[in-house]
Order: sequence, then structure tokens, then C-alpha cells
Amino acid sequence: MNPYTKDTIPSAGGYVPAPMPAPPRTKKRPRRFAAWFRTAGRARYLVAAAIAGIGALTVPVLVHTLASPRQEVLKAARDLSAGHVITKGDLGSAPGDGSSGSIVPASRAAALIGQRLRVEVPSGALLAPGDLGSYPPAGTTLVPVAVKAGQYAPNLEAGDQVAVFPTAGVNGTSTQPAAHAAATGRVVQIQAQSDSANGTVVVLLATSTSQAPVIAQAPSVVLVTLDGEGDAP
Repeated sequence: MNPYTKDTIPSAGGYVPAPMPAPPRTKKRPRRFAAWFRTAGRARYLVAAAIAGIGALTVPVLVHTLASPRQEVLKAARDLSAGHVITKGDLGSAPGDGSSGSIVPASRAAALIGQRLRVEVPSGALLAPGDLGSYPPAGTTLVPVAVKAGQYAPNLEAGDQVAVFPTAGVNGTSTQPAAHAAATGRVVQIQAQSDSANGTVVVLLATSTSQAPVIAQAPSVVLVTLDGEGDAP
């Protein structure tokens, strides 16, 4: 290759050397993680140590969880109202952690028979120790009222909230209710009278202690079922 060109420098004459061509530039290929991992000895050691540490912590927990059978706990087999006395058919079992203080192990089912609920327990809900206790709670009184057919809703059941309207009649001879409710209460129990020919039932109401005398002194009452907001449906 001729190092000279035909370009001349003015006033000097002759030939001048041509500039040497620059070497071709190549792109630097990024190092892959695998290659970096093989060459970085300290990093490889740290990664391996981290994986071993995580495995040492998680494996015993998984083994314990899989090897330990879950205990059975108690649940309500049906809707249970506040004040209800527990019977054998009221309880069912479900998988759970019986060591928790917020639920009752299934092994205590026999000990709960005959105990009273202080709160409502819907069907399928797990039973808790705090659900059991004296009933009614402080400030609440149980008042039985006798009502005839037509003076209460046909689908009235335990747990319903009702408004109590005294009837406007002497000795309850009229079923025309008063214009305003005298009290409100929650149905605890309904018992039909076997010797009643007119469908009279005795409804046990839980009401505030201040309203209990008003209900007890009424010669006859009409019970109007309320919705969840406390209003008549």
C-alpha cells in the first residue's frame, strides 16, 4: 500500500504521507449473569449463602404445618338467638386452630350443652367463649306477652326486632292498636299454648328495663316486626 497521496502542500511541493486509517470500533458485549456468576467468586458465595438461609427458615415451618393436623372447633349448626339454651343439635364442627382463645375446640361440645348464649350466633359461625354467659345482659328484662293470631306476623321467629303496640280496648277485647308503639324488644322465644283454640302464643321479649313495665301492664298488644334499621317493613 502506497503511504503517499497525490495531495501536495502549497509552496512545499512533493508528496505528504496519508493519515493512517482509524482502527474499527467494536461494541462491548454486556456480560451475562451466568458469566458474571462464574467469575465473581464473592458474589457467588453470598448468593448461595442467602438461598441456604432462606431454605433453613422456611422448610421447618412448612414441615410443621403439613405434619400438624388441624383441630376441630365448634360452629353453630343453625341460627341461634340470644338467650338460647344450647342443645346437642345446635352445634357442629369445622376445621380450625383449637389453640386460639377466640374459638371453642370441638372436644368441649359436651360441656356446652345447657349453657345459655348471651349474643346471637348465625348458622355456620364459629363459637367463641365470649358468646356464652348470663342472659339477659345488664339493663335488659325478659317480658312474656300473650298474642293471638293476627296480632303478630305469621313468620315471626326468635331474633326478630319488634315494636309493641298496646291495643285500644278494655281487657284486650279490641285488636285496634294504639297510634304509637309503647316499646320495642327482641323476640327470644315463641311458645304455642296447647290449650288455646284461637292460636294464642306466648312471646318472650327482651326489652330495656325501663320499657318492661309498659309492656307487662298492657292488657293486650300487637307485635309489628321491624327490619334491620328498626323500621316496619
